Amino acid sequence: MRFIKNFINKFKREDGQSVVEYSLISFMILGGGVIFLPSAIDDIVTAYHIYIGSYYYVISMPIL
Repeated sequence: MRFIKNFINKFKREDGQSVVEYSLISFMILGGGVIFLPSAIDDIVTAYHIYIGSYYYVISMPIL
């Protein structure tokens, strides 16, 4: 009987609550990324091309 009480009391503690909360928060962030990313991939690629193109422009400028 004591074993069963100890086993039940083990689950009454709140040690794992933070782990569950962090996993739910990370799941919500990941789920939002999966939903948002396909619609934003064109904007991300365009911004990357502008960023890299500006470096090529600066490198190819003649030195006065």
